[in-house]
Amino acid sequence: FTEQLREHKFRCQFLSLVLGTDDLATPNGYEPAAFADMKLKRDITFCTNEFSYSQRDGKSYPAFRPPEPKLGEPPPKLQASQWLNTTNAVNLDDLLGKVVLLDFWGIDCVPCIEEMPKLEALHTKFKAKGLVVIGVCYGWGTEKRVERILKDRGITYPNMLDKDLQIADLKTGYTTRNYVLDSYPSYALIDRQGNLVWKSTMSSFPEESQIKSLLDQAQSK
Repeated sequence: FTEQLREHKFRCQFLSLVLGTDDLATPNGYEPAAFADMKLKRDITFCTNEFSYSQRDGKSYPAFRPPEPKLGEPPPKLQASQWLNTTNAVNLDDLLGKVVLLDFWGIDCVPCIEEMPKLEALHTKFKAKGLVVIGVCYGWGTEKRVERILKDRGITYPNMLDKDLQIADLKTGYTTRNYVLDSYPSYALIDRQGNLVWKSTMSSFPEESQIKSLLDQAQSK
């Protein structure tokens, strides 16, 4: 049903979920709080102008959640509202022949910022061999605040501000949404053929051996 509130009209939906079976949280299924009784059903109401739902494999998914990108295939494109540490916008298609490491982070994510020096070290060590590191800052924060964080930590590799989805309470942007991340920070590796070959789970940091292997394999082809 719809409800008029001043000049705005809201669509309301009632969903009955069996905890642990219907997805509204992660690509692998709904994750209830630790104290939740898995045998109980919950009636959940959403009032919004933006959310709609679709069914896939017997699960409910928000329509704004895209399918998870597949390894071995081209990754989602970068959609930036602003670029930093570079004079030109970066396009993944222009980086064919390079190994690309994407770092998904945010200004409110302390672990994200703490990992930046490690990424800068990888950038410095492997740049000449064909590694390109790109930071993707999800949709919160102004250009000046992001710039200050990069400057304070001596970060020189390109960073982008993700294009804002403009949906309330959605802590993501177009690029981060399309990569279907499970935590922050998150990372992804793209080989020289332009295919996504690795994506982190639970903020796992890429091993240097992974990067060296990709660079060596690419050079031998």
